[in-house]
Amino acid sequence: MSFLCGCIGSDDSDADVAFQVGCESVTCHNANETNFPPDGFYPVGSYMEMTCVWYCARYKDDSKVKVTLTFGRLFHKDSCWQWVSEEVSDAICE
Repeated sequence: MSFLCGCIGSDDSDADVAFQVGCESVTCHNANETNFPPDGFYPVGSYMEMTCVWYCARYKDDSKVKVTLTFGRLFHKDSCWQWVSEEVSDAICE
């Protein structure tokens, strides 16, 4: 699953929220902060979450917002990372 939001906003300081979700990994482009689970072996049934944060971004119909996206993965045969939630709040813009 890939998502690129080239949304409204003309201020060059806004970053576009862009990410790619696959079975083995999540990539968050231009994110200010990422929190990945530590590398290692996880037993079947383990659940892990990771977050990506953009401090001053364009997302959907908003510009200059802080966006936090959470992805989760339940480890079992053929499991993949999935989008879990989003939080949009006041931006931290320079």
